[in-house]
Amino acid sequence: MVCTEEVEIHHTSDIARCTEFRIWDDRDIPARARIADRIHEFVALAGIELAYNGPNGANSYGREVPLAPSAMPVATSDRDPVQARAMTKRNIRDLRRWHRAVALRARKADFDLVYVYAAHCMSISMIL
Repeated sequence: MVCTEEVEIHHTSDIARCTEFRIWDDRDIPARARIADRIHEFVALAGIELAYNGPNGANSYGREVPLAPSAMPVATSDRDPVQARAMTKRNIRDLRRWHRAVALRARKADFDLVYVYAAHCMSISMIL
């Protein structure tokens, strides 16, 4: 089995300046499919690690206000002066919907294993 590193699932949680794949929408499927196809050439299973960075994403690319379980400073390695806003119940429902949508996209890209990154207190999925 060969797995990706973190793959950003939504534009409200980008960690630009770091090198991560994205699978924000259907336009990202062909590029991710090329990766899965190449892994399969070596008779290996392809895994994709989905990440929603939340309070660790300053959103330098998309400029969205980050979401977190509560209003808090964003904890980035660059010490960006960014404040996350507290998630509402609707935001939590959206996050669940985004995870489902991106898992389906990953399957369309022919990944065999789809899992959620939830370690090192760097993912909102772990905090919720």
